[in-house]
Amino acid sequence: MRAGGSAKLDLEQSFVARHGQPADLARNSGFWEVVIAIGDRIRVQGRALVEAYDAGERPYRDVVRRVRILAHPGYPLTIGRR
Repeated sequence: MRAGGSAKLDLEQSFVARHGQPADLARNSGFWEVVIAIGDRIRVQGRALVEAYDAGERPYRDVVRRVRILAHPGYPLTIGRR
């Protein structure tokens, strides 16, 4: 831990740096580490991208869809208790 810093901030800066983000992002962001167990009800907020792709000979309405939750500078991704 650096002088005047906190162990929590050091961990947060290390986390964002490992994910290719500037370490200073942790100074202006909030992080909480939690365990989400099977069956827990949670809320996920952010932007959703629905991708449709053809998975063989299916009718249009039966097309396979994949939903991706995305983070965006204007719409941050948040996960919390319901």
